[in-house]
Amino acid sequence: MKKLLFSIPFMLSCILWGQSPGGVNSELRIWLKANDGFSPSSWTDRSGSGNTFTQLNATRMPSLIAASPKNNFNPSVDFGPVNMPAQAKFMVVPTNGPYIANNIGNTMFLMISAKDLSGYQDYLGFGGTTTGAALVNANIPVATNNTNSNTAVQLYPVAGGNFTLARTLNKLHMVDFSYPFAGTTTSISAGLDGRTQMASASFTSNTARGAILGSQPEIAAADMGEIVAYQRELTAAEKVRVRSYLAIKYGITLSQPQNYIASDGTTVAWNSARNSSFNNNIFGLANDDGSALDQRVSNSINSGTILTVANNNDFTSANANGSRTSFVQNRTFLLFGDNDNTSTSLLDVPSALNPKGDKKRIQRVWQVEKVNDTGTTWLQADLSSYAINSNIFMMVADDPNFTTNLVKVPGVIVNGKVTFNYNFPANKYITFAGEIAQGTCQQCTGGKVFQFDTGRAWANGGQVARDNNEISNILLGTTSQGELRIVKMKSDYSADPSVEYAPRAYPSWIGGTWMLTRRYDNTNVVVKHSVELNQAVKARFQISNINKYLNNANFFTVKGYCDGVVVQPKVTYGYPVNNNTTFRIDPDNTLHGTRPFRGFTYLYSTANIVFDRPVQRIEIECRVERVNTLKTLRSLAWGQMTFECAANPDPNPDNMYMYQSFTTNPIFACNETTMMMRIINNNAVSKTININNTLPAGLAYVPNSYNDVELPANSPQPTYGGTLFSLNNLVIPPGDHTIYINVKPTANVSTTYQTQGSFTVNGNTYNSDGDPATPGFQTSPLQVLEGANVDTSKFKLTKTTSTACSKNGQQITYKLMIENNSGADVNGAVLEEDLQYGQSVQSYTLNGGLTGTPVVDPIGGTILHLKDLKIPTGTSYVEMVVNINDSYTNSNNTSLFNFFKVELAPNSPCGNGGAITSNIIDIALCEYCTKDPLTGTPDGFTKVGITGYSGIQNGWPGNIPNGFIAIESKNKGMVITRTTSGSIAKPIEGMLIYDTTDKCFKLYNGTVWKCITRSCND
Repeated sequence: MKKLLFSIPFMLSCILWGQSPGGVNSELRIWLKANDGFSPSSWTDRSGSGNTFTQLNATRMPSLIAASPKNNFNPSVDFGPVNMPAQAKFMVVPTNGPYIANNIGNTMFLMISAKDLSGYQDYLGFGGTTTGAALVNANIPVATNNTNSNTAVQLYPVAGGNFTLARTLNKLHMVDFSYPFAGTTTSISAGLDGRTQMASASFTSNTARGAILGSQPEIAAADMGEIVAYQRELTAAEKVRVRSYLAIKYGITLSQPQNYIASDGTTVAWNSARNSSFNNNIFGLANDDGSALDQRVSNSINSGTILTVANNNDFTSANANGSRTSFVQNRTFLLFGDNDNTSTSLLDVPSALNPKGDKKRIQRVWQVEKVNDTGTTWLQADLSSYAINSNIFMMVADDPNFTTNLVKVPGVIVNGKVTFNYNFPANKYITFAGEIAQGTCQQCTGGKVFQFDTGRAWANGGQVARDNNEISNILLGTTSQGELRIVKMKSDYSADPSVEYAPRAYPSWIGGTWMLTRRYDNTNVVVKHSVELNQAVKARFQISNINKYLNNANFFTVKGYCDGVVVQPKVTYGYPVNNNTTFRIDPDNTLHGTRPFRGFTYLYSTANIVFDRPVQRIEIECRVERVNTLKTLRSLAWGQMTFECAANPDPNPDNMYMYQSFTTNPIFACNETTMMMRIINNNAVSKTININNTLPAGLAYVPNSYNDVELPANSPQPTYGGTLFSLNNLVIPPGDHTIYINVKPTANVSTTYQTQGSFTVNGNTYNSDGDPATPGFQTSPLQVLEGANVDTSKFKLTKTTSTACSKNGQQITYKLMIENNSGADVNGAVLEEDLQYGQSVQSYTLNGGLTGTPVVDPIGGTILHLKDLKIPTGTSYVEMVVNINDSYTNSNNTSLFNFFKVELAPNSPCGNGGAITSNIIDIALCEYCTKDPLTGTPDGFTKVGITGYSGIQNGWPGNIPNGFIAIESKNKGMVITRTTSGSIAKPIEGMLIYDTTDKCFKLYNGTVWKCITRSCND
């Protein structure tokens, strides 16, 4: 007896200062946890009382069931199958335990998932024990299945009719019983998931004569996760604390209304009175040292649950997995409860986040309650029952109607479920929204960004690729789903192969940046150019050459495809719209040439294409909107493509981000690239920011290249030059907006520059991010390859014409003088002249040692295109006779402009290819008409001459045909009579004077004097 008295104070001391369920430790006698101390032969008691349950018979040993969402990512113990006594399992505590006396108070909690709800199913009984394999009784009393209702748990031998709290088969439930004493009539409290009912009965309680957990002759077909028992009846407040601990740990929703209380007895983890509409399907994360509660991943175990929350991006591993982290601070909670609205019909998202009206949200809403700093939290939502399937985001607000402090948190779709990363501020409400897309392809994940150099790919493909108009199987890198590849890139001229221009030369790589493909025809054939990938991506790129030629306009339509369903891109101008812009963007996002390209920066003919929904295939349909039958050369330039895989952004309190990248990367040192600063405002209100972006030495901003076409009109403009860029008081509306500015290397070296901008909002400064796949804010590297521009300073092109004005149907001669002062011949150059408005080449000659081969026969056509051009040192010439045809009609009687272009090194990686352009010749429409001079043998020669020279040239004036008198002088003029027509008393027909009053030459026609003016001589 002394030994007993010695041991009891020692054990109580351990309990008092240790951990206990809900922090309730007084008289705790059994605490068995499947996640802590279980083996098939021994289940260690964590109560400090030494009541470890054991089983030495191998055939009767229970087994551990791995953690799963069914038990809120915690394990459980399997006590055997249904109706198979030979495989029934149990464990025991010997006589003299587990309590210190019989007929004393008792409170026990059991986490039970029943496999069978018929007949007695014994779970925990007192008053018996065994060391053998035979099934024996321990039922004074025993918690067992209720044979009266076949669903409730009964405290036998109390009559089953007293217990009616129904359970669900194969679902984990929290069962509890308590009574203050036994041996005489006593009150009994029975609980199921926080609901209680009372009974009154008289029974004996042999709680100090051994105990059996699991099967007795009435087998236990059940799994059990945790057993807690006290040798006294707990108070109502103590029961709430224990129930709160078990409910949070196992994802069970306590019967409402009742708060969830922490182990200190005062901290409210879930306030059921805050909004009673959301006391459903409660679950969450917790760290409560007093209860040894460390729940790092959680879901409600109720049917129909669609949300899981975790401390890391892992929604499958066990709660105890070593990769998971705990909340740092004790008694930290993040709990969720919903409005139990399971309707799959959708509601409109508030207009602040839904300017196009294409976003819908689900009706299920969660209340989120937070105690202490929870840090970054991950959520996963199974939205497969809803129609939204693209660009899904979580809505977070202060109220359940999402009107106050509304923000959105972008999601990433992984295996049909959507993940989110967010740092919850104070108590919030959340729901989920998105767009309804016909295609269901899912964007690759992992956050990586991949570059596809279209032009280089065609160059690498060589002649075989050009002959087949196709390149294929190009590895770009690895996503979370595996290798990302270009399945094929194709230029499809199958509708009419004859329209393809120079099939063996195109598609080609130009300027180290672009893929160029060309057509030469006068048809309405549609040519399609496409890229196909093996995974779905979001994409952005540029296309160029959107303009008019011979009044026939390029007409481009860009489409994406997701599972064969069309996806429309966002299309913007590559440069701010001005008088030099050569195209328009129609409401249906088609790109429509509006004017010829006149040699300005390529950006005037360039559009930005962004697919903000995932696509597997991108197609550009190239048409020519024809207003005449002139055969025209039309081109498409397709820039480097950027492919994005989804990643969850790192949360920040301002819900704003800036991602920095480049349209072309790598670039050659002789080229420019466009820096894209993509600014995302995930708030429902506009935010004002300041941006600073200092380039590393070796890079510089290109003057006059800033483009804010995606921002509201009249947005403030930046100050930039050299390496410095600053932009203040920029208002960013909700959504995704990109500003563009060109950057160029200042030195011809191969290196990689690390670039990074920053922005300030609400007094907080954030860096731009160049790698969403890596946590934190990474720099944006720009790789520069050595490449010097071809020196064109020793070359000059001068274009002249045989006339200053012309008219329809006339022929004129263009002459190009090429001056090569480099001291060496140039070989392999290219010359091109694209005649405007319908002029056609009649003939051409190369002089002065200039040689070259036509790419296509120019005679009768509108272009002169020579390849393999040899430009000798010194001066050489091209003379080209052109028929004006109906050009002035086609140009609405405006001037015809023309210029020659020579590329000294067309295969150079540099953007200009050593390009030189001549002066532009504008040939106006002659506003008068004359007959062409006669040709052939003259009728006679001039016989009389007056000269101011001291010596007469040999044969003069007799060598001047068809004249009567010839007058010449180097510095003298002929003066005719200067008077007024009214001064001539008797004019004679044909008389000529200079009228000093009317300031014109006048001729008397026999009737009146008239000033001489231009007119037709027909």
